[in-house]
Amino acid sequence: MKLTKLLLAVSSLLLVSCGSTSSEENNSTSVAPSEVSGFVYENPTAAYDGKVVQRDSSRVEEEQKKEMEAFNLAVIKENGQYIVEAEDCDTNGCQLQQGCGSFFEQPPASCNTSGGYCLACIVAPSVLAFKFTCESACTVEFSTICAKYEDNWSLDANCQYAVDDNPKFVSNYSAFGHTEENMWYCWKTVVLGSLALEKGTHTMNINVNGTFPNTDCFILSVTDYQA
Repeated sequence: MKLTKLLLAVSSLLLVSCGSTSSEENNSTSVAPSEVSGFVYENPTAAYDGKVVQRDSSRVEEEQKKEMEAFNLAVIKENGQYIVEAEDCDTNGCQLQQGCGSFFEQPPASCNTSGGYCLACIVAPSVLAFKFTCESACTVEFSTICAKYEDNWSLDANCQYAVDDNPKFVSNYSAFGHTEENMWYCWKTVVLGSLALEKGTHTMNINVNGTFPNTDCFILSVTDYQA
């Protein structure tokens, strides 16, 4: 009987001791997540309420199609000139020049532009592009309106322009430079070259392996449109 009472007493003491230790440990770690070095825990499944979200593949394809169409910057329907704003090109594959905050610049009002903004601060390795659609076969002459501070700066040595899988254009143009009144936006119109194109959507690809000139726009001059 004495042995049984002794065992019960020891067991009671152990239970009290364990309960006390557990309580102290819980109290020492019961700190709000926001108080731990600024970290706030968020349950990643809370926003979904336990439901599995099914991805709508048709919607994804639709969004991809819209993104592609966003860079289709001209629809050629007849002879004439079509303006493609440089700032509307696809710049997802471009690198930003050190010290610049954006690819997009707005020249002073005294430096006329076709659309207010221009592209600038793009350096190698970079790729930019735009799409255009010919609703019938035609001949297109491509020009770019651009500027470079340096005099005698070779466009061909720094940038390659090519439509689809056609050979790159060779302009042999280097007569850039600045004036005291216009240091950065002394626009030059450079004829890149001409192509006979079939009906359909085409892509102008621009590879930058040096630096890209400040570019206001591209001009597509269309002749021989097959109405």
